[in-house]
Amino acid sequence: MNTAANEGAATPPLLDIHGLTKVFGGFTAVAGVDLAVRPGTIHSVIGPNGAGKTTLFRVVTGVLRPTGGTVRFDGHNITGARPHVVSRRGLTQSFQITNVFPRLTVLESVQVAILARHRRSGDLVSARSRRAADEATELLDEVGLAAAAAAQAQTLSHGDQRILEVTLALATRPRLLLLDEPTAGMSPAETGRMVDLVTSLAAARGLAVVLCEHDMDIVFGISHEVTVLDRGRVIAHGPPAAVQADPVVAEIYLGREECDRSL
Repeated sequence: MNTAANEGAATPPLLDIHGLTKVFGGFTAVAGVDLAVRPGTIHSVIGPNGAGKTTLFRVVTGVLRPTGGTVRFDGHNITGARPHVVSRRGLTQSFQITNVFPRLTVLESVQVAILARHRRSGDLVSARSRRAADEATELLDEVGLAAAAAAQAQTLSHGDQRILEVTLALATRPRLLLLDEPTAGMSPAETGRMVDLVTSLAAARGLAVVLCEHDMDIVFGISHEVTVLDRGRVIAHGPPAAVQADPVVAEIYLGREECDRSL
């Protein structure tokens, strides 16, 4: 992973964040965050509960407007842009499958997500829809869900639902994918499938991935870069080995009784 990160160091960032800040009343949730993510890399953002990770994701994707700072994606200033505008630029966060298309089949769910990319999500009978079905079949094969294509989305196992979330996001043809706790609640086998999928997407598609994950074995095992947040601020950043060895990071995670020792 470090070799790939070094090779990509000269590549301009796909996502370039400077001084990003979000204040709620008198509470600063995100404080002057700088972050750069390059194509084809996995960049993990970690921190204890309340560190500002989820707020950071929501500001980047346009769900929340920033109080200050800038977000640039592929050279374009998307600071404060609405979520649909951000998504059309190619920056997508995985859907929550429990709230999206639960009664459709797995194939239909992906087909609708593809049609939504063309702003035709209500059209399931036209020639465009048939082409979307072919594309959906290819995506399901890529992520390992082809055998479940005819099943209702809501009947999938927890692990398969999370993989379907990623598939729906892939249907938008993103260049950068935000994943918030993608392995939460998974069995070891399901976790292994998700990790393999994320690493293969970055390598085979050149997809940039920003990952928020509590399993540190995963974070330090697959990331090219790691950024650590604490109380809304970046307190460490760099290759996994350097972050892992940082005494400030160790103090935050191992020196506070209120923090989960597994992060």
